[in-house]
Amino acid sequence: MAIYRNWFSSQIARNRLPTFAVTRGSASIDGVTRVHPDCVLGLPDARADIARALREASRLRADDQDRTARIAEHTGALRAHLVTLAAIADRACDTVDRMTDRHARGLQVDFSPLTAHDAAIASNPAGRIAAFLMQRAINAIGSGFGSSSIAEQIAASRALYETLGEASRYHAEELSRTVETIKFIGGSTDNEAG
Repeated sequence: MAIYRNWFSSQIARNRLPTFAVTRGSASIDGVTRVHPDCVLGLPDARADIARALREASRLRADDQDRTARIAEHTGALRAHLVTLAAIADRACDTVDRMTDRHARGLQVDFSPLTAHDAAIASNPAGRIAAFLMQRAINAIGSGFGSSSIAEQIAASRALYETLGEASRYHAEELSRTVETIKFIGGSTDNEAG
């Protein structure tokens, strides 16, 4: 009984709310004031105030869940666009590998097939961040494509697309974790945005 009494006393002390006992013969607990039931029954009815407060709390929770769901949805969509960017980058790397093979065999190398991959990157809703994701490779290339040999241009192209693929996959994975965290915080358990 002492554990029970101590738990109540600590809760009452922590919350600092007036607490009353109206039952006869109830345990004596520090912080609990014994009163006759008529004293409590004579107080104004608080049910309407309690109901109003509960409705407000419920509305706020619903608003938070709605915002959380929208954030998870948009973050999940960005993640999907990054996964697509990674796939485009992988296809571009395959194209560059074929170009490397042609160059190694002494055949003419045509860079125009990369134009389709570049167009796909540019048309991706996350394409605007592609240059940001490729910044490390862009910095490494330095002076640009025009002044380099064919082999250097091919290597630079491969570095750009490879960096885009790696960065897109990394950020997509991080966003996947972020979406799960957002859903957990928001109380959602479905997988609609991931």
